Amino acid sequence: ISIEAAELLEVFQWTSLDIEETKRDTQRMEDIKKELADVFIYAIEMAILLHLDVKKIVMAKLEQVRRKYPAELMRKNAKEESGSGADPKYWKIKNSTRRSKKP
Repeated sequence: ISIEAAELLEVFQWTSLDIEETKRDTQRMEDIKKELADVFIYAIEMAILLHLDVKKIVMAKLEQVRRKYPAELMRKNAKEESGSGADPKYWKIKNSTRRSKKP
């Protein structure tokens, strides 16, 4: 998977194109589709070999992200221009998630 992911990243190496410029570059988009498909194929193959339910693990991860980064706090933080300015509730959630990962 990491080899294919590296090949996907190579498509973006040494470029400063924004998303709209990238979408207009038909050759780059073809390269992205090809390499992204390779990453997906290997990831799905791993899930199959390990008897993992792809939908279930993706939904579980999205729920974890939703709890870690509540939309209302993220929108508020995105609007703030200077300093850390992050809502204390956000940091409380973020730090509790970090602590729960420590062995």
